[in-house]
Amino acid sequence: MAVVSPSELGGLKSPEYLAIHPQGKMPALQRCFIPDGDDGRLPCLAESDCISRMLMDRYASLSPSFQPCNPQSNVIARFFDIYLAPLQGAMYKFGPPFAQFGMRADALKEYQKQLSILEQMIPEVDGLYLLGNEVSYADATLFPSLIFANFMLPKFGVETPLPPKLSKWFDQVREEDSDFKKIYQEVSQTGESAFANSIFCSAAPLITLTAAFPCLTKNRL
Repeated sequence: MAVVSPSELGGLKSPEYLAIHPQGKMPALQRCFIPDGDDGRLPCLAESDCISRMLMDRYASLSPSFQPCNPQSNVIARFFDIYLAPLQGAMYKFGPPFAQFGMRADALKEYQKQLSILEQMIPEVDGLYLLGNEVSYADATLFPSLIFANFMLPKFGVETPLPPKLSKWFDQVREEDSDFKKIYQEVSQTGESAFANSIFCSAAPLITLTAAFPCLTKNRL
């Protein structure tokens, strides 16, 4: 499997990319990378949640499973997709709109509010991961994006970017899980380079975040 930037095909709205994903969005998994057994009716599989769940289903016999049927894991991942992911643009886009907000400050305030709500959803459990001793889909969903938030929010004057439980989990899993540590290094290095060279645009951080889940799973699935 190769992770390719849409820019290599001319951009999200180029004819070449639209031939892969007519909505002109990312991520998209080309049919040639979809494991044997799909019905062949779709030229690609789109949306990160769909792609992730397909991978968990196709490689269910391998460990870890990422707990695809765990309701706590699924609700945390879904919460992120609905309430946090749309607001991430406030941390890198040059101008509005930032989800439903016209002002960056309002969008960042809402992002922090939703982080606080997410914090309340994290159970008090023993173990390295969000739900205990076994890594889950929630861990894989949150970690790459929170690397980015932890890096960017202080640049907007947020002194404590992550609330306590999420911060503790983030630090522990970054240090004690080798795959998470690798993702942390890859995403943070990309972010530091992009920020230093002032090349943040609507695509660059999302390419990094989209690439992170396959990188996290490639050594485990």
